[in-house]
This record gives sequence, structure tokens and C-alpha cells, in this order.
Amino acid sequence: MEPFFSRQRAWQSLTSEVFDLLVIGGGITGAGIARDAALRGLKVALVEKGDFGSGTSSKSSKLIHGGLRYLERLQFGLVFESLQERKRMLTLAPHLVAPLPFLVPQYQGQKPGACLLHAGLWLYDILSGFSSPRHRMLGKTLVATKEPALNKERLKGGAVYFDHQTRDARLTLENIMDASLLGATVLSYAEVTLPYSGSSVLSETQDGKTVSTIEVKDFFSGQVIQARAKVVVFALGPWTDKASSQVSFSPLLRPTKGVHVVLDAARLPVSHAVVMKAPMRPTM
Repeated sequence: MEPFFSRQRAWQSLTSEVFDLLVIGGGITGAGIARDAALRGLKVALVEKGDFGSGTSSKSSKLIHGGLRYLERLQFGLVFESLQERKRMLTLAPHLVAPLPFLVPQYQGQKPGACLLHAGLWLYDILSGFSSPRHRMLGKTLVATKEPALNKERLKGGAVYFDHQTRDARLTLENIMDASLLGATVLSYAEVTLPYSGSSVLSETQDGKTVSTIEVKDFFSGQVIQARAKVVVFALGPWTDKASSQVSFSPLLRPTKGVHVVLDAARLPVSHAVVMKAPMRPTM
């Protein structure tokens, strides 16, 4: 029986065929592009210089959420779109997405107040189409019981609402595998060398259409081949500008920075994802 994946066959295909689309980058964005294009009947190739999902796509907070904080900014369209995507993922990949309870403690003088928080969470439930368990408002005693490690001083109560968590790397791999099953040529440990060497992507015309040629190097053998495609997509996440600056594209990114701090559960014994705000400064 022919194996599901043959690296030799993938290399042969990458060398001999002209693809409609060549995706560079095997994170969730590149995997999703390759899968979507293959579903539409395009001839697709995807190359990744390391393991699939080895960059940002395996180092996320693993949340599938609508962004409750965006409701405070009145960005209802963004929240609705994100929650609909969450709902779609629950339908398509229930084995990879699971509810995650969030506890929001309420302290005296903290904004938003209990009434506004309750209203916002109702709106969040409605925008999600009630695809998750509904939120619940809690009294001070119950909040303290659920999370004993919380500071009790000025604690008034709180709320529990639900977002979802996913297995990010596995989600990426399943998109890669599905793209392959749909006919895409996918290859890891295949590094694109030409854009990073300071040269531009080479182009030629075939049958009246422009075809780009990209050099791809096999990590294991050192062999360099030329892959050809009508359209090349850089799905490199935070490395996009590094590549685009060497193929005559202007910078595209507006970088943001998030910090994730990992603590031993013994040091921070919580049973929920707890939403915390910066401590309030005492008023004079």
C-alpha cells in the first residue's frame, strides 16, 4: 500500500510541476491558506523550513475567543465575527476545542461595575449565538470559595463566563494533513533560500501567465530545487518583513507585543482563567 505521505514524491512534484499557488510558511495561516485553496481545486504547494507549526502557532495562549475587552471599545462587528469563527470551530473540530471558564472578580470601585459587566456578558452570550454555557454572576462568598487565593479585601463578587481553548499545534497539523489529502504538496524542513539571499523572486512567462521560480533547499540532503508557481504567498507571521524586504516589498507588519508568564500551579493555585486588572491606586 502506498504511504499517506512520501517525501520523495513531494520533492518530485515540487520540482516538476507548475503550481497555481505556493505557500511559504507552515503555521496555522499558511496551513489554512493551503487547505482553502486546495478545497477550491487549485494546485497548491506549501513549504516550511522547520516543523509544521513550530513558530507562533505552537506558542500561543491557545484561546479561541471573541475578545470580551473589545466590547468596551464598542467593536461589536469584530467580536461578532470572532465569536462566529469560534462557533464554526466548535462544529468542525470539537475534539480540538473545549470550553474554558473565566472568572472575573469584582472589587469595590473597579470599573466596569456589576450591572455593566452583567449587561456586557449578556451581549457576549447573544453575539456568540449561545454556543457556549451562559455566564453567571456570583456573590462575594462564592467567588472566594471558587478561588481561595484571591485577595478578599474590597472583593464584592464577580462573574463566570466561557471562552474556549484549542490545541494550537494539532489544529495546524490537521489543516496541513487535510490540505495534503485534498491534493496539496506539503513539505517540512524545506527552506526557501532565494528571497533571503538578497535576490528577487525570479519570474518568467508561460502561456501568457507570469510564473515565479523559488529555490527550495532540503534540510536533510542539502539538495536545492526550483519550485514554480503562478502566485507565491508569504505566510511567515512575524518574519514576513524580513522576507519581504529582500523581494522588494514594503514593510507590512504593525508588530504588537504580548508577554506570557508561566508559573508552577503550586505557586498560583487557580481552577479558572482569572481576569485581573492592574491594582487601583488609592485616591487622595
